[in-house]
Amino acid sequence: MKVSVILVTWNVEGFIRQCLDALRHQTFKDFEVIAVDNGSRDQTTSIIKDEYPEAVLVRNRENEGFCRANNRGIGLSSGDYILTLNADVVLDKGFLQSMVETFEGSSRRMGMLSGKMLRQDKVTLDSTGLILSKSRRFYDRGAEQRDRGQFDGEREVFGICAGAGFYRRAMLEDISIDGEYFDDHFFFLGEDFDISWRAQLYGWKGEFVPSAVCYHMRGSSEHGSKFRQYLSFKNRYLLMLKNDSLVNVLLTSPWWLPYDAARLVYLIFTNHLVWRALREVLQALPSIRKKRRVIKAHTVVSNRYIRGWLR
Repeated sequence: MKVSVILVTWNVEGFIRQCLDALRHQTFKDFEVIAVDNGSRDQTTSIIKDEYPEAVLVRNRENEGFCRANNRGIGLSSGDYILTLNADVVLDKGFLQSMVETFEGSSRRMGMLSGKMLRQDKVTLDSTGLILSKSRRFYDRGAEQRDRGQFDGEREVFGICAGAGFYRRAMLEDISIDGEYFDDHFFFLGEDFDISWRAQLYGWKGEFVPSAVCYHMRGSSEHGSKFRQYLSFKNRYLLMLKNDSLVNVLLTSPWWLPYDAARLVYLIFTNHLVWRALREVLQALPSIRKKRRVIKAHTVVSNRYIRGWLR
C-alpha cells in the first residue's frame, strides 16, 4: 500500500460524505482509508459503515482527541506515506497524485508535505504550511489572504497543517517517542507544530506543494472558543518545554515575555480554564522532561538553524 489516509471523526455527519466522496474520486488509487471515530453521537459511523465500506472503521468509546486517534490509526496502517485528514477537508482529485510524485522525486530527508489549503470559497488561503513566531505563537502561512499564487514559488516550510498533512512513514517512525507520533498531551491544537518542530530538530524537511489543492470547509469542531483558548494556552507551553532551547528562549525573550504576561493577565479575568491549563502543564512535566531528553539526544541541527525559522 502506497498511502494510508487517517481520518479522525467526531460528530461530523454534515461533512463526512463530501470528504469521502473526494477520496473516491482521486486520480491516484493505491491508498487505504482508516477512519477513527471518537465516540460520535450522531450518524457519522453509520454513514461510514453503510455507504463507504472501503473504509476501515475504528471506534473509540469516547473522544480521545485528535492526537491519540491519529496515533491509533497510523499504528494500524500500512502505507509508505500517511495523510492525516480532517473530516471537513475536501481534496481536489489530483491531491494524492501530486503528493506522491513530490515525495518520490525528493530527497530521503524530505519528511512532510503541505498542500495548498483553501477556504470553502476556493479563493481564500487557509494554510500553505506553518509559521512559528519569535513570540512562539503559531500560524498557518498565508491564512486569510486571497490566493494570487504569492506562495507558489516558495517551497520549503517549517511544518505542515495536520488537517491535510502528508508525512513520510519513515519520518514518523524516526521521530516517534514511546509509540506516539503525535503527542497525546496535546489532545488537539498545536500538535502539528509540535511534530513539525521535532522533525526539524531531527533533520527532516518540509515542503509546500502548490499543485496539491484541498478545501477546508471549517465548522466540524463542536468545541467553543474558551475551550480552544485553554488548549492553545496549555499546548504552547508544552510545545516550548519539549522543543525549545534555552539559548533561543533567552535571545527571543523580548518578543515572547511581553506577549505572555499580557495574555496571562487577560485570560485570568476572562477564562477560568487558564487554571486548568497551568495545572495540566505542571502535571505533564515529568513526561515532557522525558520526551525532551529523547528529542535533545536526537537533535542534529543548531539553535541558529531553528532561529532562522522564527518570524
